[in-house]
Amino acid sequence: MATTGVAGPGESHGVAAGNLWIAIVGAQVREVEHLALSGGRSEVRSGAVASALSAFARILA
Repeated sequence: MATTGVAGPGESHGVAAGNLWIAIVGAQVREVEHLALSGGRSEVRSGAVASALSAFARILA
């Protein structure tokens, strides 16, 4: 599992704050998810963690 993106407060290298990517790769799984979250830096980071854990739990189920 890996995450990357821009939490804010502003854009970085032309990528707007809140744009995040989650990747999960395993023997049977290859998923990439793009998120466009709103809110401050803390909310974006919390949303990224919650989304990554949710995706991981969905794969394990």
